Order: sequence, then C-alpha cells, then structure tokens
Amino acid sequence: GIIASELHTTYLIPVFERYHQQDARKKISVGEIFKQMYPTAKVGDNIRMMVEYDSTMVFLTELSNDRVTLVGQAAHFVGRDHFFENHNGRLGMVQARALLTEKGVTYEQEN
Repeated sequence: GIIASELHTTYLIPVFERYHQQDARKKISVGEIFKQMYPTAKVGDNIRMMVEYDSTMVFLTELSNDRVTLVGQAAHFVGRDHFFENHNGRLGMVQARALLTEKGVTYEQEN
C-alpha cells in the first residue's frame, strides 16, 4: 500500500490533475506533462530521490505521449513470491506497477 500511495500521490496524480486542468482546445498529452514536471527522468531510471532509512525506489519504465508507467519497489521488504524477479534484477522484493493514461491511473501489485 505504501508503494502504491507513493506512485499515486507523489508522481501520477499531479500529472493527471494538470492534464485535466488544461483548456480543452489546447491539450498536451500526459506524457508531455510528465516530461515537463520531471525533466531529468529517463526510462530505466530510479526517479525517486533517496530518503535516509527508506528503501523505496520508483523506476520510470515507459514514457510515451499517451502513457506513463512507473514501477515501485522496496529494496528491503520481501513480497509474496520469494522467486519473483524484480524490475532491477533482485528477487522476491515487494513491487507494484502503475500506469497513467488520460483516463486515469491503474495499479497492479506484482509482488
């Protein structure tokens, strides 16, 4: 729940809100807004600033005009499947995926 909340509150909902606050005649895509809000983020990067005593990572795994996909992972908390291969190659850690489109955010708890 903590990872999903981080993906939702910190990264994707602010982009989604900005997208829907635009003038309907002059809309730019959710992907373009994400790029404006996180200009240094690149696909494959952990875009979350490290916080002392917090092992959560947020990877940008897909970025196009119409979709943004983030994978949140905890480096020190074991998930349900100890053999699950996490995004960064570790095994068995808690991981969730979030997808943002113009219709909203969807989540999947992967481990």
